[in-house]
Amino acid sequence: MFNVQATVLKMLLSSDNKQVALEAFSKLRRDHFSDAFTSIYHSVQTYYKKHNTMPSIDALMLESNRNARLSQALTVLANTQVPDVDMAHAISVLEAEYTQDLFLQLLETDVLQDITMLDQGELLERVAALHMKLEDRVTSTGKVFNADSMRVFQREEDTKLNLISLGISNEFDAQIGGIARSETLLLGGWRGTGKSILCSNIQIGQYYNNDIAPYFTVEMPENEVFRRNLAIMAKVPALKIRNSTLEGVELHRLARTRAKMFNGGEELYGKYSNGNTMSKMSDFYDMESELMERFELHTPMIIVYDPELTITTVDVELNKLSAKYGDRLTLAIVDYINQVKLAGSEGISQYDWKEQMVVSKSFKGICQKYDIGGITPYQIDKDGNARMAQGILDSADMAANLNAAKADNGKGGILLDFVKTRNSGAVKFIPAMDWNTLQIDPTVDLKLTDIAEMQADFVIPLEKEKGEKPMRRAKKEDTPKQDGEKTADI
Repeated sequence: MFNVQATVLKMLLSSDNKQVALEAFSKLRRDHFSDAFTSIYHSVQTYYKKHNTMPSIDALMLESNRNARLSQALTVLANTQVPDVDMAHAISVLEAEYTQDLFLQLLETDVLQDITMLDQGELLERVAALHMKLEDRVTSTGKVFNADSMRVFQREEDTKLNLISLGISNEFDAQIGGIARSETLLLGGWRGTGKSILCSNIQIGQYYNNDIAPYFTVEMPENEVFRRNLAIMAKVPALKIRNSTLEGVELHRLARTRAKMFNGGEELYGKYSNGNTMSKMSDFYDMESELMERFELHTPMIIVYDPELTITTVDVELNKLSAKYGDRLTLAIVDYINQVKLAGSEGISQYDWKEQMVVSKSFKGICQKYDIGGITPYQIDKDGNARMAQGILDSADMAANLNAAKADNGKGGILLDFVKTRNSGAVKFIPAMDWNTLQIDPTVDLKLTDIAEMQADFVIPLEKEKGEKPMRRAKKEDTPKQDGEKTADI
């Protein structure tokens, strides 16, 4: 029986090709070795720092002749029999053994130690977190690329696959190109600036492209998110859906939109609506029940509601969706990043900025892992600074601060002020917004003069010039607008 740790070290130190040996050694970690072999690993590192080359066994024995323990370990290593295999195979066996040992160790400390105290949800969370921890410890992420392996020119179909149009601003898609797979876009917003509404519009945009963009929600239950989505799709007032007061043309528009989500559903809508008096929302209850029981969705619209959402849960759910839908999985929408927790951090405040930095970085890593774009809002103060979350933007590829312009008639726009972009300077876009239906019109890019003509107010008044008064018109009263928004909606 061979000692794999000794075999790998002997092959590295006996190799005639020092550069190949050095490259192989760079992939190893201290944790791959135990007992006396750890001291040999450290001595190789020390030797390289001093001489800038890989040592031989003799060179290490000469330098450590006064270190009895290390000298003894090197003598044992020199007499180790090496099997007739190549170095890459030996290293792969070492990595496999390390992964097995680490898994058993983590299983004992993270799961089995108090397994009898865990309920079903906690047990599943622990196992999922173990997977992420194991993957983080054993996966080597660093790679070296040369100029002959990296492309500048791509086929048109490859570009379309890599860049994802968000469907919220044609001007943004034209100038920035959308969001690329593996990139993250953070949307900063004060209360009432449309963070969650923007997320719904983005999910719907992917839905209309027959793509999958799961919406992870922490505060708003899945039914509320779904009804808001239907209001946007059917172009009907969101508040009327919430209060079940839709009637007439608006009611039938919603019913038809709901039915069209299913293959053959529009025909069923015609069957129910023709010749029948359908005057209130409850009249379509049987139609929706039949759709859900007998018909298949043509495109999934996935909403994950978890008030205790952790970054591990996001990873687990995306793993399932990636396996099922492949490249159709384009975006992950997490509403919102300040509320997402790290698994096993019960004793740490979720508003600790250090934890939020780790969550943001982990979200970026998950998007890279599944080759998808990531969208997530975060809270900012009225000055545009992240609340209780220093450095939350460090790992993001793009970031925009939001500001909502709302007129008394429900018209207006939503300002996207990009404070971090890919390969471009600061840019701003103001797509038009109907605050009654919550629908964005990506084809219209408003100017501040358009906002003024609408007599719309920004939630956070804009400073026109330094020293001038904020852009805000006098209001008759400060009563809330009936626009379908709630605190959880935004």
